[in-house]
Amino acid sequence: MKAIVPSILCGLRSALLAPFSSAVVHPVQLRSMLGQRAQAVGVAIGLASLAAHAWFWWCAWRGRRNRAAFVATALMLLFYGLVAGILVVRVSTHALAYLWQPRYVVIYQWSILALLMMGISQLGEADEAPAARRRTWPAATLACVAIALLALQVPLSQHSWSGVRYRNAAGEIVDIETDFVFMATGERPDMKMYDALGLDVDDKGFVIADRTMLTSVPSVYAVGDLLGPPMEMFKARKCGVNAAKNIMGEHREYDYTDYPDFFHTTYEVTWVGLRGTGVPEGFTVTVAFIPGWTLQISWNMPTLGKV
Repeated sequence: MKAIVPSILCGLRSALLAPFSSAVVHPVQLRSMLGQRAQAVGVAIGLASLAAHAWFWWCAWRGRRNRAAFVATALMLLFYGLVAGILVVRVSTHALAYLWQPRYVVIYQWSILALLMMGISQLGEADEAPAARRRTWPAATLACVAIALLALQVPLSQHSWSGVRYRNAAGEIVDIETDFVFMATGERPDMKMYDALGLDVDDKGFVIADRTMLTSVPSVYAVGDLLGPPMEMFKARKCGVNAAKNIMGEHREYDYTDYPDFFHTTYEVTWVGLRGTGVPEGFTVTVAFIPGWTLQISWNMPTLGKV
């Protein structure tokens, strides 16, 4: 119980501060630049952002009311609503790590824009009395801070795209110059509950089945992710239909290796067919280059013509 409470408190802190601290700098960037100090700095940035939000709503309630203030308030409310949706719909299903999805960080940065607009809305007019304009210095200061935070994104982005540092199997720290990194750790099925059946599996632990979905054990069929990639809904659904047809006496075969596999990231990656190595006689591999991206497209087809 003593270990659970700190874990819950840490999770709540992350859920509350992540949208505010990530609007300024992503935790991955902080860890890369500051190491062990990154967590403390992230908390400090989050608390400072919360203070700025408190100031925002004080201005919305007691400050100047004009078009800029109205747009800033609407933008901030939209930010709160989207963050609430992420917490309720995504985080509740996929854990706290979803808070730091790059696509969500873009939403978090809307709060910076709202703060900037509110700061601008509170600036004094040129024809106002000097005493009235002097009272607007906190807003002007916050506006300058918001502009500085937006400008900070330039060196942070350059740092993020300058390469990657990782620890290899030998424990050595390695730096690689690259533009993008895809994390792909792979998956293995949990077959403990099926041990009593004695099913044949491949070297990665996936069930071996023929095109009728029949396994090595008579009358036992396997479908879906247990068969290995592609681990997609269309494959699982069609495997189930195919197995049901065969169980009912109708011979049906399904070769899911003809379908592409997917790598789900912020940018989707997919592949299908041959990879350029071990190409059997009578087959060719065509490589296509798409402007802005370099993708290898493999066509598993005889050399009878071009597609």
